[in-house]
Amino acid sequence: MGAQGPTARQLGAKGIGTTYLTGTLTSAVSSLSRGRRPDRGATVALGALVTGAAIGAALMEVLPIAVPLFEVAAVGASAALSWHLGSRL
Repeated sequence: MGAQGPTARQLGAKGIGTTYLTGTLTSAVSSLSRGRRPDRGATVALGALVTGAAIGAALMEVLPIAVPLFEVAAVGASAALSWHLGSRL
C-alpha cells in the first residue's frame, strides 16, 4: 500500500492522493462537484476497478476455488503487457 501512490505518480496518473483508488475517486468527484467532466482516464480506471470487483465477487459465489487462479492470470497478463510496452519505449 505504501508504494501504490508513488508508483502511480511515477507513471503519470493524475489526481493521486494516498492510494490510486481514493486519489482517482477524489479527483473524479471533485471535477463533478465543480461542474466539469472528470478525466477520461480516471473514469475508465474507476469503471475497471468496479467491474473487476463485481466479477471477483460473483466468482467467489459461483466458483471460489478458481478465484486465485484468475488473479494470478490477471497479474501475469499485466506484467507481460507492461514488459512488452516497456520494451518498445
